Amino acid sequence: MGIFDKVKDVAASAVGSTIHTTKENAKLFGIRSEISSLNDDLKASYEMIGRRFVDFLVEGSADEVGSMPDIGVADVLKHMEPKLEKKRELEIELARIEKGLGDAAVLQDKQFLEREFLKEKEKLDKAKQMGVVSDDEYVAMLAFARRRVDCFEDVRRLEKQRDLGILSAEAFAAKMRELGFA
Repeated sequence: MGIFDKVKDVAASAVGSTIHTTKENAKLFGIRSEISSLNDDLKASYEMIGRRFVDFLVEGSADEVGSMPDIGVADVLKHMEPKLEKKRELEIELARIEKGLGDAAVLQDKQFLEREFLKEKEKLDKAKQMGVVSDDEYVAMLAFARRRVDCFEDVRRLEKQRDLGILSAEAFAAKMRELGFA
């Protein structure tokens, strides 16, 4: 066995070792990647458990909460409590502001509808004076135009329910017919 044979054996051994190391590294990378993926899934599950636990503590009755064993999260809950309270306050304030903005929009819409009614009434008055509509027709048409204004809030509430998916289109149409709008 000559020097070249020894070099050949060492080279073959090194190449074999490198291939073996590369395969092991790929295997390690795959395992680490899978562990990372599982950790992400577990983190999401832990978060759900924690959220449900905090909701239970915040919304549960005193007896239920008192019967819970201490699992050593009091310090975390103490840290969270002012933030949860601030969040509740901000949500209430947000709802109040949104309601105020909504009320202002409702008032504007109602004023617009009232102006439209007055325009319609002027047209009907003129048509009645010209003899184009009879007294009975005038009263019926005026009552229909007035119904739009009188039922404004009911119609708006039904439209909101439809928009939120609480009322189907068929149920909305039925309720509108009940109000006298065919």
